[in-house]
Order: sequence, then C-alpha cells, then structure tokens
Amino acid sequence: MEVQQATEQAEVPKDDTLDNPELNKAAYIFKTGMPRIKALAKNLSGKGVARVFNAIIEFPFSETTPRFKNKAENELFVLTLNALGAKSIMSAAIMKHREEIEHEVVNEIISNKEDTNG
Repeated sequence: MEVQQATEQAEVPKDDTLDNPELNKAAYIFKTGMPRIKALAKNLSGKGVARVFNAIIEFPFSETTPRFKNKAENELFVLTLNALGAKSIMSAAIMKHREEIEHEVVNEIISNKEDTNG
C-alpha cells in the first residue's frame, strides 16, 4: 500500500523529447519520406520490390553492390534506408526517454517514501 501511495504522489517528469534536434530531424525524414516510399513500392513490379527488399536486407553486408533495373528501384532503396535510419534514431530516443522517466519516477517514489518514514 505504501508503494501505491508513493507512486500516486510522484510527479511525472516533463516531456522534453521534442527539444532534441537529432530526433526532430529523424522524425521529419521519416514522415516526409513515407508517402514517396509507399508510392514507389506500389508502382513497382513484384520483382522490382523483391530486388529492393533483398538489397535492403543484405545492405551493407553484401559482397556485391545492389543493382537495380531503374531509377525508381534505386530511389526506393535510398529512401527506405533513410527511413530505417530515422526509425532507428527515433526508437533509441524513445527507449532512452522511457528509461529516464522510469529513473526519475523511481527516485521520486524513494524520496516520497523516505519523507513519510523519516
């Protein structure tokens, strides 16, 4: 019961994730790239999408350079890699932010518990 009361008394930290320029840039790249990625993928043949998908999965560990049949496949490859990189940055920022919030809330709970006991 004491932990529940301490949890209820703990303040949730201010959400300041939007103050991160790298995160904002990644979000912008992801958001603005997705419509073009979807359009390119929709307009390519199944074999073209498969070529791009395989190149993305193998990149950068493939022994050969990806070869595409046209500019649309190449553009889809580049935009998708950019979106995946941006998604990775956003995911890392979310995880870091969650850890920071958890740490701050736990510290607040401990502080509140010490205040009530001491």
